[in-house]
Amino acid sequence: MGIPSYFRKIIQRYPGILCQRVSDCSLLCFDFNCLVYRCIRAPSMLALEVPEVGHGEAMDAWEAGLLREVCRTVKEVWAEAGRPRQVYIAVDGVVPMAKIRQQRVRRFKSAYLRRMGTNSESSHRSWDTNSITPGTAFMDKLGRELHRLAKEQGRGWIVSASDEPGEGEHKIMSRLRDNRASGTICIYGLDADLILLSMLTGEMISNENLWLLREKQEFGAPVAPRPDEKQEYTFMNLEEFKLRVGVKGVNEVLNYVGLMSLMGNDFLPHSMTHKLNDDGHECVLSELRAMKGSGRWLVDAGGQLQTNVLLTICASWAREEEGRMMHMIRKKREQAGRGVGKGMDASEGLPLQWNVEKVMVEVGTSSNSENFIQLKEGWRTEYWNWIHPFADRVHLCSEYVYGLQWILDYYTGQAPINTSWMFPSWIPPLWSDLALFLKKAEGGNSGKEGVRGVGAVIQPAEQLAMVLPLESWGLIRDKNLRRLPALAPQMWPLNYSFFSAGRKWLWECEARIPVLTAERAREILKGAE
Repeated sequence: MGIPSYFRKIIQRYPGILCQRVSDCSLLCFDFNCLVYRCIRAPSMLALEVPEVGHGEAMDAWEAGLLREVCRTVKEVWAEAGRPRQVYIAVDGVVPMAKIRQQRVRRFKSAYLRRMGTNSESSHRSWDTNSITPGTAFMDKLGRELHRLAKEQGRGWIVSASDEPGEGEHKIMSRLRDNRASGTICIYGLDADLILLSMLTGEMISNENLWLLREKQEFGAPVAPRPDEKQEYTFMNLEEFKLRVGVKGVNEVLNYVGLMSLMGNDFLPHSMTHKLNDDGHECVLSELRAMKGSGRWLVDAGGQLQTNVLLTICASWAREEEGRMMHMIRKKREQAGRGVGKGMDASEGLPLQWNVEKVMVEVGTSSNSENFIQLKEGWRTEYWNWIHPFADRVHLCSEYVYGLQWILDYYTGQAPINTSWMFPSWIPPLWSDLALFLKKAEGGNSGKEGVRGVGAVIQPAEQLAMVLPLESWGLIRDKNLRRLPALAPQMWPLNYSFFSAGRKWLWECEARIPVLTAERAREILKGAE
C-alpha cells in the first residue's frame, strides 16, 4: 500500500505503540526488498562511484559491494531482534497482475522524470534500481548470496528468493499461517499492507506477539544517522495498536482491513473524496464503531463481503459526496495559491497547475460582487466524461466490488485468487454510482461473481518485460522478449500524461500508459513468428 500518511498519522496519534526493544524473539521475518533499497543509500555505497553501463567487470564489483552491504545489514537487523534461532527471508517474486500494473506505471514515471531532469537522480549517474525486479541478473546474484548466508548461519535460516512467486509480505503471512507460528515474531519492513496483514494474520493464528521492526527514521524521526553513527531501530507493537484503534478478534480486524480497502491500496485506487491523507482513517473507525453497534458487518465470519452492508456505507458516503468533492477542490486550489513547500522540487506541484477538476466546477461573481466557485449542476456527468472517459459505469462498479472480495481472499489466503485480475481504471466510481449499482443488484449478499479462474502463470522474465521502460531494457536477458518494443512500440511510449484528479503532488500521480499483460506479450511474439 505504501501510504506514508497512514504511518505518520498513527504514530502521531498513538506514540505508545512504539518501543526500542523486544525480548525473546523466536522468529525474525524479512519483507526483504525494502532492505536492498536501504542498502543502496548506505554510506559505504554512496562512497563508491557507480560504473557506466557496459563496464561489466566494474559493475560486477560494485554489485558485489552492494551484496556485502546487504548481508551486513541482515546481520545487523538480526542482532537488533536478539539473534533469534529462526529467520525467514522473503524476497519479492512474480506478483499478481494488479501489482505488476502498479510497478509498470511507477517505473515508466521515474524514467520520464529522469528524462525531463526533474528526478533527484537525474543529475548524476546512479545504479538502475529496476535491477531489483525478478528476472534480472542481479536478483539471481542476490538469491545465491542470501542462500549462502543462510547456510553459513545454520539450519534455522530459510530463504525464499525471487525465483519463488509471490510478494514478500504474502510469503511471510502464508508461512506463519501454515505453521501456526507461536512465540514472539518480529517482521522487518513497514508498508501499510504489512501492518494490516500482520494484524490479521496474528488473529488468524491466535498469536498476540507480532511486532514490526524498522529503522527509527521510517517511523517519523526527523533525520537519518550520520555515517559515523549507529543505525537506530524501533519496534511497533501491533497488539497495542489494535487496542488503541479499538479492534479485537478476527472479525473486527477483518472488517478493519475491509474498510481500509475503501481508502485505496496497491490493488484498488482511492477516491477523490475519502483518502487516508485526509480524514480517511477517522471514517474507517467511525464505520467500524457503527458496525459494532448494529451487528451488521461488512465482512462476515467466513471472509465474504456483504454487499448489503457495502450499500449502506456507499449510500451514506454518497450523501456527503458533493460537499467533500467541493472541499477537496477548494483545498487543492488553495494549495496552488501557496505553491510547493520548502525543499520540494517545483515539478511536484504540476498537478496544481493542471487543475483537471476544473471541468466539474463553475466560477463566477455573486450579486454582491463576491467571487464564488461551486460544482456544476451536472458535475457527475463531467466526472464520467472527463475524469473517467469511455468508462462503462456498470462494469467499473462490478469490478470494484469484485476487487474488494479479491483483496479479502488475497489477504487471508482463504480462497485462490485470479492473479490476472486488475482494476481497469485509475480511480473508483463515485460512491453514488456504487450505491445505485448495489441497489439494483440487491438480492445477493456476497462480492463473489462466480469463478474467474486463477490466472495465467507468469515467468520472472515475462514480468520483467512487462514493467521495464526502454531506459532499463538492457536488463532483459531473454532474446525473444527483447524484441517486444520493436514489435509493439505503442506499449513503450516516450511521452504521456499523468492521472492527477484528486491529487496535489506529482508523487501521487500515475503515468497514463497502456498496460501490458502476459497474454498480450505472448500474442505479440507469436504474431511475429
